[in-house]
Amino acid sequence: MDCWLSSFFKIFHPPEGLPLANLAVILFFVLSSFLLTYLATHEYLRNRKINIAKFLMRRVLRIWPLYFFIIGVVYITIVPWSPFSKFMSYAPASVSWVNNKFWIFLSFLSNWYFAFAPLQVVHIDPNYAPAELMVLWSIAVEEQLYLIYPFFISILFYRPQFKYWLLAIVLALSIISRYLFFISPHSHHGGMYYSTFSYLDVFLAGGVAGSIAARFDLPKVVPTLFRYSFINLILTGILLLLAWWWRKGMWYPYSWLSIYIYGLFGIVIAAKILWVITNPNAMISCILRSNLLRTLGKLSFGMYLWHFIALRIVEQTVAITLNNLSFSISKNLLFYLIFILYIFCTILLATVSYVLVEKPFLRLKDVLNNRSTVIPVIDLGPNLIPSKQ
Repeated sequence: MDCWLSSFFKIFHPPEGLPLANLAVILFFVLSSFLLTYLATHEYLRNRKINIAKFLMRRVLRIWPLYFFIIGVVYITIVPWSPFSKFMSYAPASVSWVNNKFWIFLSFLSNWYFAFAPLQVVHIDPNYAPAELMVLWSIAVEEQLYLIYPFFISILFYRPQFKYWLLAIVLALSIISRYLFFISPHSHHGGMYYSTFSYLDVFLAGGVAGSIAARFDLPKVVPTLFRYSFINLILTGILLLLAWWWRKGMWYPYSWLSIYIYGLFGIVIAAKILWVITNPNAMISCILRSNLLRTLGKLSFGMYLWHFIALRIVEQTVAITLNNLSFSISKNLLFYLIFILYIFCTILLATVSYVLVEKPFLRLKDVLNNRSTVIPVIDLGPNLIPSKQ
């Protein structure tokens, strides 16, 4: 069934189409930084200080429970002594790879391993890193950014005279890091994409947008031009154009545009977030506030971590079922059947883990937030952010 996994993976990583999955990762970083900075700015404006310990603990309670649960699930299903290993049917080489490299996921360092890994590992060879674990690289980047984020935000609030130096340093580190991978040996095929430094300016763009949204009543202060729908269409067009250019410069050999395009993505996505807040009555804003998307937003973290596990479960179940049937199914029909079952299974697993794993820790996170003192909230798509009222 590994051939099905490879063919399905190409839907989200088309060689000549838009890199949708990769864009979703950048959106995740921008939105995360936006929300963190929005909340941190409100906390500082309200209390004139930021509790760094509580910030780090909230991140731990949000990410670690499900992250380590997923790692445990994959390990239980891949080790030879497990009763589930035969059903999940991992390649022997992949089992050996996990046994040797399991520590990189436990330590949140998997992205750096993939940044310098051989080509076959980076591009999801079923004989090497299983997709179920490889997808965790972005969580490693996020956790590393969380560690340095309090330092940056503290400088911005407590030493504002250094803020422009700080912004310049972040931009320089991002560009220099990507340039070094641009000129690095050909063996570093995924270096630029998996490096934490590549996303510093992406994170910065979301943070700047979050600070702006927290300090101002956007519908009142933004230029009238920014309230028109065609601005959102222009931003969407720019985003698609950047994605089209990026599709062939994402991996080695990189193009010169690869050095700058991460930050450009961050700026455009951050601008689109501000546009949504500025136009709460626009159709796209109303759609993002719908009950369906709000529910999917709550499950999105789980869906991201479960989706490759769900795909393997569905493929193996379908394969076993077909082996016991006396008739055959066309390849196209089988592909769409797997796709539909995959979506259902992903949402189901994310729902179960949200209730049993995430929700108990989210209650602790709410207690730590001291929700009784937090200002009212407004919707930003599937997420909730405080409103400056």
